[in-house]
Amino acid sequence: MEWEKNNEIKELQSIERIMPGVASNTLSDESLYIDEESLKSIYHIKNVDSISRYNLQKIFIVVIHEKNDNYFLYHKRDAKIAFEKFRIYGEYNKNHVKDPKYLSIPVKLSRIQVQVMIEQGVCLLCQRYVKEECKGQVLIPVDIPPEEVIKKNAIAAVKGRKRKAVQNLVSVICNEQNLENQDNKNYDKSTSFDVSTEEVEEAIEELKNKLCQQRRVVKEGTFEYNFYGCYYLPCELPPNQDTDIQRYGSKLKVFRDLWRKGFWLVDGYKFGGDYLAYDKIPVGNHSRFIVNISPSSKNITPLELIAALRIATQVKKELLLVITDNESLCKNMLFYSFFKSLVGREIVVELKNDIGMSGILQSVDQYLNVKLDQVQVLDPERFPHLITAKNCFIRGSTVRYIQLNPKNVDTELLHNATRKEMTAPVTK
Repeated sequence: MEWEKNNEIKELQSIERIMPGVASNTLSDESLYIDEESLKSIYHIKNVDSISRYNLQKIFIVVIHEKNDNYFLYHKRDAKIAFEKFRIYGEYNKNHVKDPKYLSIPVKLSRIQVQVMIEQGVCLLCQRYVKEECKGQVLIPVDIPPEEVIKKNAIAAVKGRKRKAVQNLVSVICNEQNLENQDNKNYDKSTSFDVSTEEVEEAIEELKNKLCQQRRVVKEGTFEYNFYGCYYLPCELPPNQDTDIQRYGSKLKVFRDLWRKGFWLVDGYKFGGDYLAYDKIPVGNHSRFIVNISPSSKNITPLELIAALRIATQVKKELLLVITDNESLCKNMLFYSFFKSLVGREIVVELKNDIGMSGILQSVDQYLNVKLDQVQVLDPERFPHLITAKNCFIRGSTVRYIQLNPKNVDTELLHNATRKEMTAPVTK
């Protein structure tokens, strides 16, 4: 048993070393970024100028936030990159199932999946708004070919009609025996037909009318309406509406950890778990683990454990039981929420390589990765190469300390948090 356990640990460690290659290679592939023009013309996103230049250069995917805390991918390109490059497998549209399934848009994502992608800085979250002229219904346009293509098709159509008329005339005049003659067979092919300008213009107008007739009217509430009748504005991840914050935080921590180890994670409620963890592509393969998350404060009875193991055995999977520490989670979330309240305020950051800079805090995550705008280097003579920097992204692992302006700090909140942390070991 000990030997098998060691083998499993080594295998998980090897997966952890191998995994990040796909994501890191993707981040270095600039061909996958969405440029500013595409955000405006293809994704119908307004106020693109409000996105910082640093963030604008790192967008792979656009996620749409809908009502009731729902998140969707509306473009096949986004669904393909999310699946193939970032191992994000959402709930595909079962009404229009295509092969592969992950391209059956719109693809629905969970809040945790979206939050992890935002933490990695690879997606742009947008809110949908209805255009004034499209309320109730929208007329879906048809792509009109270039004028030269329409003209070429019109000339071919006019010649085809004349050739057809000659064939019909020959079939009426000639008897069946003469039609079998090879010369008569090839008459329409060898004969060239002249077309006038008026005939071509008439055919062009006819083709354009047919294209216009292909337009369809779709009503509000459909996916096509959301795609053609709306515009989108960049937004922040809204406040979490989950009533059990600790439970959500535990699931987020586990998702983030297993995802970084290289697993594909999907909802596991059908198998009585929190997640299904795949070590291979979910399409065409079975999951390896049923992931059950349990807080350290909860007692797991032998009956519950046996039931979970029985389910996993019956579906030929392994049970991965994850124990989370809710106390440390609460402390991290407390400090993170406190720091989050300083967004838009000026802070000073000193890095472990002695570089010091001040700037306006744009965003911060639970790893203390921060984004600064209006950056100023504190020692420009020592670090002249950073003088031109206007905004930057700083990894939390490189930060020595962050200095806050006392005017912006709620000292009472800090003192209470410090007292709780100091007394925590005593109460155990």
